[in-house]
Amino acid sequence: MVEVVNRIGSRHAILDGEVIGVDASGRPAAFQDLMRRFGRTRDVEKARVDQPLKLYVFDVLALDGALTIDRPWADRIAMLEELQSSAALEIVERIIKPDLSRAEKFYADAVTAGYEV
Repeated sequence: MVEVVNRIGSRHAILDGEVIGVDASGRPAAFQDLMRRFGRTRDVEKARVDQPLKLYVFDVLALDGALTIDRPWADRIAMLEELQSSAALEIVERIIKPDLSRAEKFYADAVTAGYEV
């Protein structure tokens, strides 16, 4: 994940997100598989290959020394999208305006992709 964060460059950010282990096809792996990566001191490079990780970012809590947590959500999302375009971050898809049918499809797609059970 260091290489992902390093793509931010000279910017300083506190991001809210989640690291997910993925299988060879990119589908989410079991949480237990992810936990095997933590605290490892041997065969680290082999574990990186055997159990790849993806960082999904939800929010930006601080940017370039300024706290953003009290800023409107739309402002924080705009900041996050700016970081995404410059640093190729994987930002979690979101629904901005309430819409039941769209929310149901969003959830069904998440289940199909393996993110929810």
